[in-house]
Amino acid sequence: MKDVIHYWKSNGVMIEDPATTFISGDAVLEPGVIICPMVVIKGKSIVKSGSTIDSFSNVINSIIGPDCTILSSTIIDSSLNGNNTVGPYSYLRNHTVLKNGAKLGSLCEINDSVLGEGTKCKHFSYLGHAQVGRNVNIGAGTITCNFDGRNKFKTKIGDHAFLGANSLLVAPEKIGDRAFTGAGSVITKDVCANEKVYGVPAKTRI
Repeated sequence: MKDVIHYWKSNGVMIEDPATTFISGDAVLEPGVIICPMVVIKGKSIVKSGSTIDSFSNVINSIIGPDCTILSSTIIDSSLNGNNTVGPYSYLRNHTVLKNGAKLGSLCEINDSVLGEGTKCKHFSYLGHAQVGRNVNIGAGTITCNFDGRNKFKTKIGDHAFLGANSLLVAPEKIGDRAFTGAGSVITKDVCANEKVYGVPAKTRI
């Protein structure tokens, strides 16, 4: 273990506290990466130049692209394309992908989903089996209700959509480009492009 840490330090990786850092022998780190104390990097993970892995983060069999910041979060079997921020205290798993510039805030769980370029999900949300477009705003408390007790279903969200806080998206369904859901809405059917819906269940408002 000391040999692995020494190798990466001598190859341009800043490891702030070697005594509390674990890096798998199969991992690859590029010069310019910063590893803070109390970090675990396992499996065949890759961390690219300019990225910072903050304290209490776990990266397992995942790719962290350039110029990413991971704040006290867990990332398993997932990929960050670049210029992403995750955390604090978020959880990515099961082949989740963050496209360039996508941001996650505190206490977000993302499972088997793709978030498009520039999309933001900043607080207390769960997205499972979701395909999310570019520049989408995902309000605090938004949940994709993707499991009916037997099967899991997908949710598709178009570019530039706005999901209000505490929106519940009952899969399977599609949210169109530039669609808008009001805070606290329960979405039980597809929402067309540019459509605005509110309520329980959500209905179109003009």
